[in-house]
Amino acid sequence: MYMKIKQHILKKAVDILKKYNDEIKLVFKEDGIHSIICDPANYELIKIRIPHMAMEEYKLEETLEIGIDVKDKLGPFLRLFKKDDMVNISYDSDTHRLIFQVGNLVRKMGLIDTTEMTDPKIPKCELNNKFTINSKLFYNCFNKVVSKKQYTFELELKLSKDKITFEEFIEYPDENQDIASMSIDKNIDDFQIEYIGNDTNNVLEGKEVLKNLNEFQKSIEYLTVETNGYKSPMKITGKSNFLEVEYWRAPRIPSDEYLKQKQLQPIEKTEVEKEEIEEPVTEKIEEPLISELRYGATEIFLYKDTWFYNGDIEHNGIENIEQIMQKL
Repeated sequence: MYMKIKQHILKKAVDILKKYNDEIKLVFKEDGIHSIICDPANYELIKIRIPHMAMEEYKLEETLEIGIDVKDKLGPFLRLFKKDDMVNISYDSDTHRLIFQVGNLVRKMGLIDTTEMTDPKIPKCELNNKFTINSKLFYNCFNKVVSKKQYTFELELKLSKDKITFEEFIEYPDENQDIASMSIDKNIDDFQIEYIGNDTNNVLEGKEVLKNLNEFQKSIEYLTVETNGYKSPMKITGKSNFLEVEYWRAPRIPSDEYLKQKQLQPIEKTEVEKEEIEEPVTEKIEEPLISELRYGATEIFLYKDTWFYNGDIEHNGIENIEQIMQKL
C-alpha cells in the first residue's frame, strides 16, 4: 500500500476519530480509507470515509486492516506539519509498521493488533424526520444556546414543519432554572426541511453533541439530521470532497428534573428482580441492535419492537421500559 495525502485532510479525520477512542481501526479499501468506532460507553457511533479521490496518489493491491494509536502517535505526529504539507504513507508488511514521510522526516510507526477490535453495527431503524442545514449555522445555534456550566442538564431539539428550535434547561446549584431557546426558520437559504412526519422532540446531551459539531463544521458544509424523537437515536450525516461522516447518538431518557419542567409525570421507580431481566437478553437478541438507551448503569435495547434490559439495574429501580416510553 502506498498513498500521498495532504496533512489537513488526514488530520481532520483523525481529529474526529480520536474524540471517541484512543485506538482505532483503519481499513484501506479500493474506494478509500474507512473507520467505524464507538465511544467507550457505546453511546455514540461514528463512521467515516476518506475517498480515494481525496488523495494525490493511492495504490492498493488488496484490502488492508490496521490498528493505530491516534491520541499519542498519529495525532501528535500530524500536528508537526502545515495543512498543505504532503504526507507519504506506505505499509511494511515484514515489520507491521506504517512508514510516514514528510519532507526529510521519516517516522516508522508501530501498529496495534486488530484481533480484539470488533466492528460496531450500524443501527437499523427508519427515521421519519429529516432536515439539512449548514453545518456552521447548526454549530453556532448549539454554541449560543448550550451553557458551558457543568450543571446544564437538558437540551431539547424541537422539530416541526416550519422550523427547528433549540431549548436548554439549566439547573443552578441554588435550584433556580434558566431556559435558553433559539429557532431557525425553514425559509432561510442554509436550512431545508426535507420531510417531517410529526412534530417531534429530541433530548440531547448538549455539550457532548456540541463537541462533535465543532469538528464536523470544520470539514463539511452541510449536515443532514434524522430522528424520530425521544424514542429513537439521532443520525447526522455529511460529506465533502475529502471526507464522509455518519454519526449516531443513542436516545436519552429525560431526567426527573426535565419531566417536572415539562409538566410530565415522573418515572415511577420500584424494585426489580435482576433474574427476570437477564433471560430475554441472551435468548432473544440475535441480530444487530436497533437502538440503545442508558439510564444510570442500565443499558436498554430495542429489538424487533421489544425493549430489553442488560446490566445491573437493581439499584435503578426501573420497572418497565414501556412504562417509561408512555411517560415521554
